[in-house]
Amino acid sequence: MKQKISSIDGTSADSSKFFTAEQLKKATNNYAENQIIGHGGYGVVYKGILPDQRVVAIKKSKVIDANQVEQFINELLIVTQVNHRNVVKLLGCCFESEVPELVYEYIPNGTLFEHIHKTLSRLTLEDRLRIAAEAAGALSYLHSAASIPIIHRDVKSANILLDGNYVAKMADFGASRLVPLDQTQVTTLVQGTLGYLDPEYFLTGQLNEKSDVYSFGVVLAELLTGKKPICLERSPGERNLATYFLLSMKDNRLYQIIEPQVVKEGTLDQLQAIAELVKRCLCVKSEERPAMKEVVMELESLRKYRKDSWVNQQSHEESESLLSDEAPTDIYAFSIALQSPSWPTARSSPSHQPKSGSETSSFLGATTRPGPRPISALPSDGPYTFSDTVNKLTVVGCDDSAQFWGYSQAGTLTTSCGSMCSNSTAEMIDEFDGNCTGIGCYQTDVPKGLKAYEVLLSSFQNHTQVWLYNKCGYAFMGEKDSFHFRSDLSNISDPNFVNQVPIVLDFAIGSQSCAEAQNSSAYLCLPNNSLCTDNTNSGFGGYLCTCENGYEGNPYLSPGCTDIDECKDPNLNDCDGNATCTNTPGSFNCSCNHHFSGDGRSDGRGCTPDPASQISVIKLSLDQRVVAIKKSKVMDGNQVEQFIHELLIVTQVNHRNVVKLLGCCFESEVPELVYEYIPNGTLFDHIHKPLSWLTLEHRLRIAIETASALSYLHSAASIPIIHRDVKSANILLDANYVAKMADFGASRLVPLDQTQVTTLVQGTLGYLDPEYFQTGQLNEKSDVYSFGVVLAELLTGKKPICLERCQEERNLATYFLVSLKENRLYQILEPRVVKEGTLEQLQAIGKLVKRCLCLKSEERPAMKEVVVELESVRKYRNNPWVNQQSHEESESLLGDEAPTDLYALSIGPSSSDISRQYCFSSSTTFPLSKSFN
Repeated sequence: MKQKISSIDGTSADSSKFFTAEQLKKATNNYAENQIIGHGGYGVVYKGILPDQRVVAIKKSKVIDANQVEQFINELLIVTQVNHRNVVKLLGCCFESEVPELVYEYIPNGTLFEHIHKTLSRLTLEDRLRIAAEAAGALSYLHSAASIPIIHRDVKSANILLDGNYVAKMADFGASRLVPLDQTQVTTLVQGTLGYLDPEYFLTGQLNEKSDVYSFGVVLAELLTGKKPICLERSPGERNLATYFLLSMKDNRLYQIIEPQVVKEGTLDQLQAIAELVKRCLCVKSEERPAMKEVVMELESLRKYRKDSWVNQQSHEESESLLSDEAPTDIYAFSIALQSPSWPTARSSPSHQPKSGSETSSFLGATTRPGPRPISALPSDGPYTFSDTVNKLTVVGCDDSAQFWGYSQAGTLTTSCGSMCSNSTAEMIDEFDGNCTGIGCYQTDVPKGLKAYEVLLSSFQNHTQVWLYNKCGYAFMGEKDSFHFRSDLSNISDPNFVNQVPIVLDFAIGSQSCAEAQNSSAYLCLPNNSLCTDNTNSGFGGYLCTCENGYEGNPYLSPGCTDIDECKDPNLNDCDGNATCTNTPGSFNCSCNHHFSGDGRSDGRGCTPDPASQISVIKLSLDQRVVAIKKSKVMDGNQVEQFIHELLIVTQVNHRNVVKLLGCCFESEVPELVYEYIPNGTLFDHIHKPLSWLTLEHRLRIAIETASALSYLHSAASIPIIHRDVKSANILLDANYVAKMADFGASRLVPLDQTQVTTLVQGTLGYLDPEYFQTGQLNEKSDVYSFGVVLAELLTGKKPICLERCQEERNLATYFLVSLKENRLYQILEPRVVKEGTLEQLQAIGKLVKRCLCLKSEERPAMKEVVVELESVRKYRNNPWVNQQSHEESESLLGDEAPTDLYALSIGPSSSDISRQYCFSSSTTFPLSKSFN
């Protein structure tokens, strides 16, 4: 039997333990009947206790039969290909007798079938959705991530087990099939369970992954309704659950068959969405069913719905109206037009104290409708102007139009913006909390050099088209980062709101230029490490003091500008990963560590290992297979430890986007690891060569493949794995340019009961998580930060650290975030990316990078969220925005003088969608969503 298994190419059965027949006989008390805990497709399952007190499940063939032996070998072959926390784990096997036995981890809480169908089920809707998402995640891995795709072929609630924490575990792979990557289906004898069996597979014998999707759809219907898939006690039209479910949906009476507890706990939108997903899974034609990874995305999304019970929200008639497809919202935005210069009389004059070029003022007031507001003004001859980089003009409300008049030395500037909303979407407003993009709230830029402004707030349709939540309108100027839109307007109605959203003022010292002031005794810039720059904002002259590069502090007050220690923050220095950083006044030095030589700069010559200290990767041909052999060049205890550690990690992994370990050699003192050969080099090489072939679609696909591998390592591997050195140089591209994560020498296994580990800091400059660098606390979000840098690298085509760029642009992560904050991100994007992407795509990817690069790890998304967002971005429509209007119109939208960047222009897909946005100038009026085609 062992020989038969060993002859099957690709099996890793040798990594599983071989038990003796005597051990298993003792473990099960001689296979006592009271030890039976279930019946698999081809055998009986016994509970057993091993000598080390581990409780296990032992699957034993019922009879001695050649077919049974083949099925057990098939199951062994399948499960040794799988490493996923939602799949029951194989611990070993026994082939000493003619009756084969497989030893699995013991799952104590039985099957999902038992929990659904017992009289008083404890399963809440949240439990049901979580279990469904976990089972779907396992199937998605089998279909789309395992090195060789696996079709389960017997998906049913009785094959989904629940562990001690009621986490789902897919079981029973006796009927499963491996499907080579170059095939989409296989022809087999039909096999499965009545009620779950895909009708198309039943009729044709053609098995593909969508057969599992159909079966999973039945399980999902079972979870929703609490009904068995086949029940002869029901009337003929209701005996088959799949048919009964679809007919109930068609007759608009589905809520009548849903489990009462589910109805009570779910929202109307939630239950409708789950039912629609079930309907798609149960399509008769397999090509119309979703892939399992789409099912996972939808289920994860459905788990985030609000929890208030829909049955008490309104009458049945009101429920019907909520399910309509009405398009609710129109949003309007207006561009800035320059008028003839005029200067109003100042009507208010707040006093301030200078502070480093900017100052905050008390809030100048929110304006409620209707009518003009008295002018808010600064002294016309004073040093202050309203900051155009920190403040925003904000309008909150529905069916409101706000007209702003701004006054500066350049003349009178006007800008207007507003929105229209419908009652029918009142329930959706909380989804826009925190966003001020036009739905309930809109912001526009403050003109440069503004000394005074006034506001007129009016209504488009006499306030007849407003959301119930918001019957008032507000307009104000304030610091953009201090205001966070809330749909219930609780912050605006707060009497203390005026103190929560300050106005920031720019100022200058006196009216003299730097050259004049430096010869004066009243010159305010402290002498050490400060710079003087002339003020050009207000039109009244004056100067500002700033710190020199490499220094920080207040240049006006003692102790003035002090040295920045760049070595404390990896984002501030470009020392090579094998170099030591030494701080110097205003700068730093990099020196290579022992056994390395070079200039120490990651973007210079770096640090090259001395000949006797390098780990090399060698291309070699074995039995006509081309492989990559990783070999240490010296005998060193640390190197051996590192190789053993890498071996431990990679043997835990089976994912098609991770480089596959083929074997190892420890016969000599020099350890060697043998990997599959990846012919097309690293992603770093392809991004940064002079004429990169990578289209935006390629970049997104590679990003998704890499993110999927990291998501698997963090969230699906039996023991979570943190890579710890995610970078484009560790992402290889195979012959089909499919991404493969490589180099696990620095990786760490993290037990499931821990969220982080404390380690010596290790990683690559430019990609290294600053929080991990500062604290030594490593968690999965450290990989998320590094992946964010890779994503920025893919978008911009720029290296993570580059000394050839100016000081503020050397670190890509910082440069990207500053560009995003200053509304000029499009200027640093790769031209090909800008040409091929849509506004929505680039906006969404930019925001995702920003979230990944958050300094606080808890504010970063999990990698599985990143995968979902990237998959969503790939589905955006592909009409390029650069060809959406004439060159002149493009110039006005993208020029430096324009007040908006990609992120200020939110374009709605069509007139029937949730929003439309318009721009008006003095010469043209056109809807962006229609004119940009």
